[in-house]
Amino acid sequence: MKHVLLVLPPEAEETKAVDFAVAEAAKRGESLVSIALLDADIAARVSTTLANVGFVGEKVCGNVADTLAREQRVHAEQALERVAAAAHAQNVAFVGRVEEGELDEVCGRIAVDCEIDLVVLATERRSLLGRFLARSAAVRLPSLAGCEVKLIEG
Repeated sequence: MKHVLLVLPPEAEETKAVDFAVAEAAKRGESLVSIALLDADIAARVSTTLANVGFVGEKVCGNVADTLAREQRVHAEQALERVAAAAHAQNVAFVGRVEEGELDEVCGRIAVDCEIDLVVLATERRSLLGRFLARSAAVRLPSLAGCEVKLIEG
């Protein structure tokens, strides 16, 4: 059975993408697989920056990094709960999971493992240049995943 894959990067507003992905899965008679993608480096970058400017010491940096990582995971799990509720409301089978890694690598792997025929990527609102750069990154997805990719801007 084929599936629709919904990808929720950490910075994206997911509402429009969720609605689109659920509607597509229902229309195609497919289930919805959703991943909430974590930025593994964000906690380290923030705590390093705080330490570099002398705002906090090493011990506090470690605590800040751990707290940010936990908060990011909680946010991702809450996003998946919202997707599950939307899918359930439309009688669409749903599987969600939190993943860590690079967008194109994670999507490519899951698209092959789960027989995905459509990837829906939630993106944040961006400037014209930001849209161009985001789309250029997404251009790699079809070749890795071997399927259609839709970018849905929040």
